Amino acid sequence: MESILPYLIWGTLILTGIAALTLAVFAVRSLMWGKVTLVSLLVGLVPVVVVVLSYLITGTWTEAFIVSALVMLAIGAVSLLLSGVRSLFNF
Repeated sequence: MESILPYLIWGTLILTGIAALTLAVFAVRSLMWGKVTLVSLLVGLVPVVVVVLSYLITGTWTEAFIVSALVMLAIGAVSLLLSGVRSLFNF
């Protein structure tokens, strides 16, 4: 079982890379066809920016992903709170 583990890890990384490349291609295509706006695509890049900044701060990918998950959780909670306050006061 230990001999197959590196192949499984590489397979997962390759599939993740293919998925990310496919998402990027279809995002550019949708942007060119006018189906989405540039702002909505940039919002989708927020997690990537958070991971890269976390890596630059912490220095290790493991800590960067943990910090990024916590930061994204906090951003989501604040967004939900602001959305609720906005709808409460009908802004």
